[in-house]
Amino acid sequence: MKSSKKTVVLVVAVLLLIVSVLAGCGSGKEVKDGEKSDPTSNLTDQGKEAEQPKDNLYDNGLSKDDKVSLKIAAADQGYGKEMYEFAVAKFMEMYPNVKIELTASPKINDIVSAKVAANDDNDMFDLVLGKYGFNTSMIKGGLVEDLTDVLDLPTWDNKDVKFGADLMESAKNLYMYDGKLRLIPLDLSLIGIVYNKKMFVENGWNENPKTWDEFLKLCETIKNSGKTVPFAFGGTVGYLPWMTNMAAIYHDGWLDRYVKREKGIYSDPANLSPLVKLKQLKDKGYFLKGTEALDHTQSQMEFLQGKAAMIPTGSWIENEMKNSAPADFQYGFMLQPINDKPVTTRYIQGFAIGLWMYEKKPDLSKKWTKEFIRYYYSKAVQGKFIQNGGIPVMKSMQIDESMLQLASPFNREVMTLLSSNVELNLAFSMLPPDKLTANPKYPDAENKVMSNGYLEVYMGIKTPEQVGAEADAEIEKAWAEVGGR
Repeated sequence: MKSSKKTVVLVVAVLLLIVSVLAGCGSGKEVKDGEKSDPTSNLTDQGKEAEQPKDNLYDNGLSKDDKVSLKIAAADQGYGKEMYEFAVAKFMEMYPNVKIELTASPKINDIVSAKVAANDDNDMFDLVLGKYGFNTSMIKGGLVEDLTDVLDLPTWDNKDVKFGADLMESAKNLYMYDGKLRLIPLDLSLIGIVYNKKMFVENGWNENPKTWDEFLKLCETIKNSGKTVPFAFGGTVGYLPWMTNMAAIYHDGWLDRYVKREKGIYSDPANLSPLVKLKQLKDKGYFLKGTEALDHTQSQMEFLQGKAAMIPTGSWIENEMKNSAPADFQYGFMLQPINDKPVTTRYIQGFAIGLWMYEKKPDLSKKWTKEFIRYYYSKAVQGKFIQNGGIPVMKSMQIDESMLQLASPFNREVMTLLSSNVELNLAFSMLPPDKLTANPKYPDAENKVMSNGYLEVYMGIKTPEQVGAEADAEIEKAWAEVGGR
């Protein structure tokens, strides 16, 4: 009998011990801000994830108890900062455990660059909404997060559609580096000839010239009217290359050669064609006197005041100049042709500024940052962007009538170009070969020689051929410094 009692006591003790161990294994651990969460902490002995209370998790699977602080940088420039402030406020409203500190400034590039140079991981931004402070050497230095996994996440508004499937293909391929997506295009800007629509309509001027001869005839008609001159441009800010639609040359294999920076690419007749046509326009006297000394705001003011009928600029002009334009001013957008004969497919130049994440942040912070990225591309946020003159990079939003209704007549006209027989070219945003980007001086051929070359051709200082030869010499120097092709 005594033996039986001892056995019962022993069994009870063992059972109590087992229960206490199981209770200990199932207890949760709070992940503090700044700590990396242990991916195995919620696993049972069988390797399956232990269930957490449903009311403790958001729909995205992240815990409501984790307190997270994020820092985000954005520019307060052409499209303003309203959509960034809206996105941050709404995200924190949906997720009270997340605190976001937004820095939006016209000098955001200087601010981000200074933080990168300081090399302080805690003080650095988690997310930079734009290519500010970025250079490709940072990728090799382990500072830029791989965003490839974002492509497989569901879009914010439709869980059945993957983010990558809705992102424009031309935009998706822009920022691949070592086979990984390092930046995601933040927005899309289209570049062309913006014209005074009201003035054109009143005078019966051609709003859609389809060949170079028709374009020259339009310019001559405007000049001879005595009412204004055909063009103004900002000579101090590098807008002149947009004058003669560089996008028109980026096809039939030329784009691939350009991205690879092949030998002799800048002296290629196709590359020199826009320079040659620019010289034609100058020789015919189609420009506002002294326009080469103006910056972009000054030249746009001359345009708004009717001193020029057209100006080479981007689709952001309406929002950028909203406080300066006359109340009845109407913008029009023209694809300037440099083709001698009518073509079926027309080309438009554009660029997309890519957002990037700082890699050396806690895993939990990075998960929440990627959730914010998903929300940034939602209809709610992109709608604000469209209202400010922006063009979304998500295909579904470019054709969604509810989104188009948010756009001004000018922005709607620009957006609908993308669904017509117009091919978008984003060559200027594409990264050249990885080997060449290792040399930080590789952009000099483009940003210094070619960009300055347009102004030098305009002013009669150099010929198009001289500019092309100098750009070729510059890119060959950059190649040589990384051991050649």
